[in-house]
Order: sequence, then structure tokens, then C-alpha cells
Amino acid sequence: MKANFVSVLLFISLYLSSLWCLWDVSDKPQLVLSLSLMPVLIWLSIVDMQCFEIPDLATFFVAAIGTAYLAFIEPQSVFTHVLTGALVTGFFWLAGSLYFRAVKEDGLGIGDAKLFGAGALLLGPWKLPELILLSSIGGILGYGISVIKSPRDNEGIPFGPFIAYAIFTLSFMESIFL
Repeated sequence: MKANFVSVLLFISLYLSSLWCLWDVSDKPQLVLSLSLMPVLIWLSIVDMQCFEIPDLATFFVAAIGTAYLAFIEPQSVFTHVLTGALVTGFFWLAGSLYFRAVKEDGLGIGDAKLFGAGALLLGPWKLPELILLSSIGGILGYGISVIKSPRDNEGIPFGPFIAYAIFTLSFMESIFL
């Protein structure tokens, strides 16, 4: 699956329409957060679609923006969020590595693990179930659509765009598990 001009426009439209729908439920810091995250998340999604690789710089920006936002909004929670991000990255990195060793095929790449960690850093431990669930549902639907669209040419799909969009949408919402 290669990114082309149409898919770039679709990503931009998806993020802008989501921002427009969620504008009323947000406060000013959340809007600044979303406007800061949006270009980075769109960029990493496009790169991941083109070469099945999430740029480390994009993941760094998600983590840096998340840390800055938390330092401004909830400075007392920064340590908890950073620890959560580190543990999530390590867990998914290990899970992806074990899967690769067992099957000799990538299932969850290192870039995906790092992006999950950056998302967990931003969202915190209480939104982690929603992050995993929303990303997974998106990935399953995306894979199903790709199989229906071209059943013989299916080499898999990148997971990064689904993780990125889940991070974006969940940054507007309260945790349902809190």
C-alpha cells in the first residue's frame, strides 16, 4: 500500500474533520495539543504507508509534545506518564521481538512499539486500554478492507496510522476506565 496524493488528502481530511467535530468538547490547551500533534501524526502515517517504517523523529515529537503538555497541565503526573510510556514501549518491543523469532515475520515492529509508548506517555496509564483497543479495531478494519480490495496482493498494512489516529482522538476524551 503506497501513499499517494489522494491518501494524503484523506488523512488531512480525516484529522481536520475529527478536530472540527471535537472542537466544542475541548479546552484551549487540548486544542493547542491537537494542533501540535496533527502534522506529526499525519506525517508519520504517510511515511509508514510508503515504507512500513515509523520515523523515530515523529515518535520523538509525539513524546516531546506530550511531555510539554503534561508539564503545563499536570506537572505532578509527568513521572507516571513517562514511566508508563517506557514500560509500554518495552512490553510491545518484547512482544514484537518474540513474535518475530517464533514466526520469522514482522507482526508488530519496533516503530509501532515506540509509537505505542509515546501515546501511552501522552495519554497515561488510564487510557492505555482505549489506545490498544481503538488502534486494534482500526487495524482490523483496515486489514479487512485491504483484503476485500485486493485479496491476492495482500502484503499486510502498516499499523502506525491506526495508532496515530487513536492517539489523536483519545487526547480529546476522558478515560472510560478511570
